[in-house]
Amino acid sequence: MNSRLRAVLVVFLVWAVIYLPALGSIAIKGEEGRRILPAVGMLKTGNYIVPEVGGNPYFRKPPLVNWMVAASFRIFGVRNEWTARLPSAVAVLPTLE
Repeated sequence: MNSRLRAVLVVFLVWAVIYLPALGSIAIKGEEGRRILPAVGMLKTGNYIVPEVGGNPYFRKPPLVNWMVAASFRIFGVRNEWTARLPSAVAVLPTLE
């Protein structure tokens, strides 16, 4: 195994040990709910183009995070703190090297 691949694997392992266990340890609070509600709305209505919160269009933030959270909910089949925070934790990976 070359040294670059080994370094990437070490970074990934350290990331997984630091980030993954703690994702579901704290309840969702504050601003986090506003990041999650549009994703829940997307799954409920099937409308992935116009994010909604409470039936009203929500255009305050770009929809990529909403799409990623909705995908996490769908892939894992459960809506909880861990699956809601996983996309943000994965987004950290490209910044580690």
